[in-house]
Amino acid sequence: MRVKRTISRFSSKTSVSIKDYLNWWKVWRSLPVANWVKAAALFRDKDFRQAAELYRRGIASNPRHPAVECARLDYAYALLQLEQHDEAQEILEDLCKRGVSLPDCYYILARHYVKGEMYVEALQLLKTVTERHPNQARLLGLYALTAWMYGFELIDEKEIEYRLIVARNKLTPRDQAWPIVTTALAVRCFAQSRLRESEEYLSQVLAIGAAPVEAYLLRYQQLGKLSKMDRAVDQLQRAIRLSPRDPRPLFEYARYLARAKDFETLNHARQLALRATELSFYRSPSALLLYSELEGRIGSASKADILESHSFYLKSERDLNFIDLDTFQIQLSRLRGR
Repeated sequence: MRVKRTISRFSSKTSVSIKDYLNWWKVWRSLPVANWVKAAALFRDKDFRQAAELYRRGIASNPRHPAVECARLDYAYALLQLEQHDEAQEILEDLCKRGVSLPDCYYILARHYVKGEMYVEALQLLKTVTERHPNQARLLGLYALTAWMYGFELIDEKEIEYRLIVARNKLTPRDQAWPIVTTALAVRCFAQSRLRESEEYLSQVLAIGAAPVEAYLLRYQQLGKLSKMDRAVDQLQRAIRLSPRDPRPLFEYARYLARAKDFETLNHARQLALRATELSFYRSPSALLLYSELEGRIGSASKADILESHSFYLKSERDLNFIDLDTFQIQLSRLRGR
């Protein structure tokens, strides 16, 4: 996912130039913060650890700077790249509660929620922000995509679909919102058995080479129903290559490999399931259950021990995740013989 980083676009150098002063003054009517300029350059070089440290220092020493919210967003994104999920989530949630005018903030947090199967949290956040900013097509598309991909019904589904079609007609494939909006429409049509429309949308979004993970997961489902598993698995592998930090294609691939009986394949599935569990910050009941099952089949630890050791990660979730937690506790009780 490409994120528009408001600070990091200004300078590719690690020192503050006259051009930086002029650009910062035009946007924020203030002088640049040297730590943030250096952090932005490191960020673009994918040195997230040093970038995060410099963002943190700049935020601590300039808490009232006009650009501090943008810096906090960049800092949170860097933390996500370092898999420091809890701190990143806390920062993003605080920014969203403040109602910041940074669409990327809501988008990143919603995506973060989905990775941990926190679908209700994601939908609540997106519903609020799309009501506040109805013209943000990417956020509206993500709201609809998350709901339709994971089986939630929206009260005004027909209106939302119409708004997405209107928004899409104003976009081009180069626009950030276009892939999300198009994938949402593909999922909507597929769920309603409007297969020709779904295929048209999906083919278009997959052709651009930067499709959302959901597009590949939808193609995987389609090909799986046609028993074309070689081609279906190819879609998962492509999604993993393009989005290596998203647990969903890893989980689906692990679940597919878990059907095997040989040790080598099952061990590969276990490794994939473990990585999916880690990337979902141990809050995905589906990934955790699959990993524990595979570990119990071929590993040294029992399935019950693994579930028990990680169950505290799940107990703070709300709404939908309580349903998952109930299933989790039932399976754990059966394993313990209670």
